[in-house]
Amino acid sequence: MMMNSDEYRFKNDAVDTIYLSTENVSIQIEESDFSFFSSKHAQFSDDSLSFKDYGLNEIILMLLDVREELVKFEEVPYSQNLILDCKAKALKDSVNLNKELLDQLQAHYHFRISQQTSLEKGLEIFIADTAIFTQNTKLKSTETYNTHISSSFGSMEMTNVSLRDLSETLSRNMNQPVSFLGSSKRRIDISYDTGNAEEIKKVLFDKLGLKFKDIKQEQSYYLVEGVE
Repeated sequence: MMMNSDEYRFKNDAVDTIYLSTENVSIQIEESDFSFFSSKHAQFSDDSLSFKDYGLNEIILMLLDVREELVKFEEVPYSQNLILDCKAKALKDSVNLNKELLDQLQAHYHFRISQQTSLEKGLEIFIADTAIFTQNTKLKSTETYNTHISSSFGSMEMTNVSLRDLSETLSRNMNQPVSFLGSSKRRIDISYDTGNAEEIKKVLFDKLGLKFKDIKQEQSYYLVEGVE
């Protein structure tokens, strides 16, 4: 066993176990070899985080809690699967478990996360035919309503969504940033097949009078890079 003020390591032939400790959290990491029979599991609560059989890159994505395309890995910092538990030593409103764990993982595995911006090509969605849009949408109600977004078998279905909700979903379906820069209080019910971008554009114009134009916009993302 090797130890310093905040790290303990125990290693045998089967598993390498690391213990990390800060003022706010205690962390246990087991490094294991990849197995086709592994069963991935993640759990988040107010006082603990746990991950089973995820790679470090996957854990970073979940802790950052952003879409996968908004995180760029300069290199793979670590490839083995991990069993990881992070527990708060006391419940404090000021403690951000995700940040505490990310800070310790960066220090232990020698990588750095930074926020960057780049100029990216994207699409702006706009209302090209007001009559069609008004006829096939509804005013936002002051009553309680549920927004529903679901996808299955190559199709997307949305109920009571705003144009901003729609643009965020389209960003995933069309593999490029889609934004709505205008304002509208109307709610949308729409369904479409997700396989072809041009078909999606046609459906959105026919049903809602919406069109797209090419734009360049500043895109924020997280860069994960190894450090010495």
